[in-house]
Amino acid sequence: MHEAAEVLAAEAALMAGGMGATYGDLGSSWGISKQAARKKWPGAVDDGSGQPEKITVERCGGVAEVTYLPDRGAWSWSAHGGDGTRHEAEEAYTVRWIAMIAAEDFLRDHVDRWGDINVPMALGDPKRCWCWDDDIWAQEPINDA
Repeated sequence: MHEAAEVLAAEAALMAGGMGATYGDLGSSWGISKQAARKKWPGAVDDGSGQPEKITVERCGGVAEVTYLPDRGAWSWSAHGGDGTRHEAEEAYTVRWIAMIAAEDFLRDHVDRWGDINVPMALGDPKRCWCWDDDIWAQEPINDA
């Protein structure tokens, strides 16, 4: 749970930074100093040092790379879904968090199917998911037909 919370916090910090929040804002919202926020979420805020070149988003067993296009002053993404589908954004986004949301939407739409149910797996391994039960999955399937 801690790792998942850290991932969500980093994405929230990145989104807030993209919407104009400063490291001081991030720090005060988390009860830490702006220096600690800068160390915890490097690249979340445009502090004059330039845009991060690439942001990695991992969701639903897939990975997306959100990339800054300096020649266009915009963001794009490419992704490899959990089901093996690869895709690149068909448009450029002027705001990085909107590009991240589009990439996350793609990843959610391309989850590795587990049985007939679309279930996001913990870090891509179903046995690491909170819902995994060795005893249940070791049983022979029951045919009700």
